[in-house]
Amino acid sequence: VGAGEYTFAKIEVDKGQINIEKGKATFDDVTLNDGTAMHNDGEAVVKSLSIASGTATMTGAFDITNLQGNAGTALEIGSDEKRGDLTLGKDSKLNGMTLFLDPTWETGMTVADASRLIYQNTEVDGKIVAGHNSYVVLGGDSDAELRAVFDKQLTWGDTGALAAAYVAKPITINSTNGALYVDSSLTSVPGSVVTGSVVFGDKSVLVANVTDLT
Repeated sequence: VGAGEYTFAKIEVDKGQINIEKGKATFDDVTLNDGTAMHNDGEAVVKSLSIASGTATMTGAFDITNLQGNAGTALEIGSDEKRGDLTLGKDSKLNGMTLFLDPTWETGMTVADASRLIYQNTEVDGKIVAGHNSYVVLGGDSDAELRAVFDKQLTWGDTGALAAAYVAKPITINSTNGALYVDSSLTSVPGSVVTGSVVFGDKSVLVANVTDLT
């Protein structure tokens, strides 16, 4: 996709990838299969997204209104070369799928260079894994408070943290198909993620808004 504005009704990607080089692209319905990818350097809105099989990859920034996941599938947010930045709408359901974040970190990078997931739901019904140079926002639509912590209090990098989660409001980890795993040593999905678990590993940080906590 080049310059200009484009709208696509329904697309299923069996092989290869979709590239948005510039301009604005709106996708009504996208299905990705194993080994496929989407990359955005412009502006991209996906109204409905599903991962039909295996593992797909998204790099660049995407606003996804409704992600409908399938157990046994995975979506990688970011790659070795590029960061990923996904915002998922409140109607999204993971249904046991895995979301994995991990771009390469290089000296001099800041938290702004990390892969990011904005997950607005308060129930985690899939496996969310923030690996190397990545962070997730749970239960909210903004990462401002997390970014402020790294601007003023903590260091993002080898001498500080390289994986983080920000909890904007109380959340529930589904005991049958959900999990949260935050560990900067991860460069691939861990072999075993226990459902119902919350794990914080190497160089990881939890930031939470406890204003309404009683």
